[in-house]
Amino acid sequence: AFAATLARALARALPRRNQPAKDIPRDALIPTAKPWDAPTFLDDERKRYRGSAHRDHGTIVNPITGEDLDVMDQCVGLHVEARDKKFADAAAFEDALAAFSSQVALGARVFVRRGDRDRAGDVCRVNGDGTYDVKPADEDGRTLRDVPRRDVAGEPLLVVGDPAGGKTTFAKQLLTWTMRSDTHTYLIPVLVRVCDVARQFADSPPAEPLVWAHLRTASPRWRFYEKARDARRLLVLLDGFDEAGALAERFEAEIAEVYASHPLVVTSREMKCLKGPAFARFRRVRVLQLDQAQISQIATKRLGDDARAKTFLAQLKLNAALQRMAKNPLLLSVTLTVFETRGSSSLAGETLNRGLVYAIALDSMLTKLDGVAPDLARRLAREVAWAAHSKGDGAGTRDFGDDLALDAAARCGPGAADAWREIADAAQRGRLP
Repeated sequence: AFAATLARALARALPRRNQPAKDIPRDALIPTAKPWDAPTFLDDERKRYRGSAHRDHGTIVNPITGEDLDVMDQCVGLHVEARDKKFADAAAFEDALAAFSSQVALGARVFVRRGDRDRAGDVCRVNGDGTYDVKPADEDGRTLRDVPRRDVAGEPLLVVGDPAGGKTTFAKQLLTWTMRSDTHTYLIPVLVRVCDVARQFADSPPAEPLVWAHLRTASPRWRFYEKARDARRLLVLLDGFDEAGALAERFEAEIAEVYASHPLVVTSREMKCLKGPAFARFRRVRVLQLDQAQISQIATKRLGDDARAKTFLAQLKLNAALQRMAKNPLLLSVTLTVFETRGSSSLAGETLNRGLVYAIALDSMLTKLDGVAPDLARRLAREVAWAAHSKGDGAGTRDFGDDLALDAAARCGPGAADAWREIADAAQRGRLP
């Protein structure tokens, strides 16, 4: 009897097989909150991002002592080729960021997204509601009215310079300047080293654009970058285009077709392709060598004493090779470190010269390479130097890739190839000049 009663109760409680399911009102559902969908997500996360950006890019490493130096203490100069103007330090950063600000200036050259292509034009009116009227560059084009800010792209920036001439330092400074400034909070900068992307995807390139794939797989902040990218607020600092290696052609195509529609800065050594169609819309600037005033400024700040700075500058004047070295930001830092560690008194009987600087710097740096024995590092340096100087029947080369270095490493025995990769990575991180 009990079993029969229980069966009837269950039959009444359970829905019949053919009975339609009841619809649950939408307002009864509890939505799963996603932090990146909050309207203030980008601005809130940017405040948290500031600390990690400073840790990663706000300092450069003294390659001899391992000491962290504030990247903004390094002087920078830019030559804007189209306008034949030179800017230094703060003015250089502001000029570089001018095309990417939240408010586009009247008369600025911009690119308006229309369908699957961008139309070049000049801003002819700034409207009160935050939109823009743009006069297309082609004479017969009708003025584009009420274009929202997210559909307006400024001219990307190409920064060229000599090897170890300060391009990476400028990229780190521009990121740090953007994050420390109260006037560029619209931008969310991210620095991407091309060599890292090329190394990650050398064997299996992804279907999606290389930079997006790299940020998605290599960074825990992908959602932050993705939202900033979709809002056209992500400032991509693509450092070292000349180090793309086998992925150079793909990088070149993606720069023109994908990244140039976003706030974009590309650094590179001079290359033939930089004058091609992929870079046609870029503003072009060159990192300048330090002038005498900047050298004096850096020396005085670094040495903290006018008398010591004067002694150092006097040593430079005695040697033309040292004067040339001092115009390079990284080599000036190395020379200053040698001067500091040896002391002006110990140099009284030994004039500061290029050979002495390199000898002391090399000995110090080889003992600070993580995971590489100093003797092996020295043998590698000699083999690579010989291979580079003897290349082309003795003509030599200043620019060489991993192939030459790895061939040289093969002559140094087991483990040398891995040691070279450690050395190359240390150089990319600024631990070697």
